[in-house]
Amino acid sequence: MASSSGKSTPSSKDGKDKKSKKTRPKSKEVEGVIEVAAPVELEDGPISRLSELELSYILRFLDHFQMFRSMRVSRNWSAAVRSVSLESLVLRTFYGCLEDEHVNSLVTRFPQLHTVCIHACPRLTEKSVKHLAKLSGLTSLDLSNCRNLSDGALIKLPVANVQKLTSIKVAHCGFSDRGLKLGVLPRLTSLDLSGCDSISDRLAPHLVQYSPNLLSLHAAGCPTLTNDFLTGIAKHTTLTDLNVKACQGLDHNGFLSFCDATANPIILKGLRKIDFSTTLINNSALTRLAEACLELEELALAFCHRIDDDGTQNLEKLQKLKYLNMSYTGISIGTLDRIEQINTIETLVFAGCKALKKVINNFIKKHAQIHVVYKTRTVPLPTAQS
Repeated sequence: MASSSGKSTPSSKDGKDKKSKKTRPKSKEVEGVIEVAAPVELEDGPISRLSELELSYILRFLDHFQMFRSMRVSRNWSAAVRSVSLESLVLRTFYGCLEDEHVNSLVTRFPQLHTVCIHACPRLTEKSVKHLAKLSGLTSLDLSNCRNLSDGALIKLPVANVQKLTSIKVAHCGFSDRGLKLGVLPRLTSLDLSGCDSISDRLAPHLVQYSPNLLSLHAAGCPTLTNDFLTGIAKHTTLTDLNVKACQGLDHNGFLSFCDATANPIILKGLRKIDFSTTLINNSALTRLAEACLELEELALAFCHRIDDDGTQNLEKLQKLKYLNMSYTGISIGTLDRIEQINTIETLVFAGCKALKKVINNFIKKHAQIHVVYKTRTVPLPTAQS
């Protein structure tokens, strides 16, 4: 009996391990950094419910357990954490688990944190931001997809803390201009507002005036932005990365005005990355853009159905371009000929460009050093009216 039970125990244990691997969160631990990714689903099956309880327990009593190398609690956590000074914490997709009191526990346990990234936690309220305000050294705050957060959360941040922030990411949250007008942000270099459907054009001049060192601005998928936003942000003098992908309120007139080198020489000369995908930019605006943005390294124009070979006439002037995405546009062999004159190209994405079907294979063979992505599957074009 003893021998039979001894043989069956390892097999059953292995079976449990195999099952648990499917729901076990991935953890990455570096010197001073702990990053945790929770299971995507925490409600189906007994294992998921158990993991939620374990997660809740660990976040309440962090100083007694290891931070998540698996769903099991490790006794070595205390020694491991005492040996490092935790400065960065990344928690992703703790859908039904992370609550305001857990954030308070984290802040209490790790007062030296300067980077906090909490993704997709719908149970968090403005109390969590109030707890995070206790971190005197906080410089980077990422609350993306925490959809229960609104203007009241950011407004309550102390001015001294806000002025230390270098990066703010609140994509797909409920913030509006009121919550994001935080006064002077002298150190802010990166701002991500993607998917915030309450942002208006009035935010652009505010950023120009109060965030003078802003380098990266992502406002993709903000339906309320219009051409006035582009006009306003064009006055910024330090911006190097601009993303207004899928902002359907922007039309060709807005892009023509933005790409006017005479009116906006400073921002156009400084831009390194641009994503105008799924917008109504046309050939005339692209021609102006290629003439003015000579320092450009990355350009994305996917699903811009108004773009064809006529718009790429000046493309060869972008001699620092490394990445180009023109998927589902009307380009053909004429554009390929111009791209061949750019020696710095590393990646080309031409998915859905049917006019390239007969020549793309020869181009790939000729330029083996370039990574080319090409597919011909059919997808719908943007719904914005021409």
